[in-house]
Amino acid sequence: MQNQIDTLRQLNYELIKNLGLFRQRAGLSFGQRHTLYHINAHQGLSIQELAELLQVDHSTMSRNVKKLMQADLVEHFRTMPTKGVR
Repeated sequence: MQNQIDTLRQLNYELIKNLGLFRQRAGLSFGQRHTLYHINAHQGLSIQELAELLQVDHSTMSRNVKKLMQADLVEHFRTMPTKGVR
């Protein structure tokens, strides 16, 4: 059942992204808003874990999180031995 939910979630994400729905709402891209949603839902994830969850490259996730940090929408914190965002 979880595989079907994950597949549906991924297909929904791709559909919204490809149709350009919700583009630049509140000054944020869909990907940035999607990232914010998952940061809130899964607090404490590292950037790598978040990238894996959203199926994007680490560098893409790092750029998105950096922009969200610059907008004061997320905070970066360091724990031992991994880093995370919240």
